[in-house]
Amino acid sequence: MPNKVKLRDVISIQSGYQVRPEHWERQSLSEEKTFLLQMKNIYSTGEINEEKLDYLRLGNIPSEHYLKEGDVLFTSRGEHNYGIIIKGLQKRMIAAFHFFVLRVQERSLSPEYLVWYINCKWAQKYFQKNATGSAMKMVNRKVLGELELVLPSTNEQERIVALDRLWKKEKRIMAELMEKREQLLEAACLQKLEHLEEGGHRS
Repeated sequence: MPNKVKLRDVISIQSGYQVRPEHWERQSLSEEKTFLLQMKNIYSTGEINEEKLDYLRLGNIPSEHYLKEGDVLFTSRGEHNYGIIIKGLQKRMIAAFHFFVLRVQERSLSPEYLVWYINCKWAQKYFQKNATGSAMKMVNRKVLGELELVLPSTNEQERIVALDRLWKKEKRIMAELMEKREQLLEAACLQKLEHLEEGGHRS
């Protein structure tokens, strides 16, 4: 039987960095750029758009705020509270305040599995039920930490992640096929209209 644990017992939860107006003004060409990851930089697929990252030239940022390979970002605000994994990190980057940064503290937990679990329907229902606020829904640190996590063996976690990856790939392929079929159908219909119009002019 897989273990059940509270999320807070197997990860650390850290708030994203609160950038203040004066931070944007303290710029020096001698300082290395620090890129700020915001909601607008996240594609609907969960991938990061690194081309449009804003950047700061800040010193004295505590080292724990810099994102690391395998970190999981959790979107704490809004209607959709989902997880995103940091992979292939090429830039010095910090997450904005509307994210929680989750770092796995337990070897038996895969970051990829954690993302899958956070995004699964059961966890999403939990977040929707326990989010606070009216104008802007928010999942606070306590609610996130109280999430019950089903923790199977590492082999089972890998299988689940692989199946999810395969399913997403199939969905992308199907979406691309549907789009191409729609384009072909539209082109055929327009061609038909052109023929009808030409026939009308002849008569």
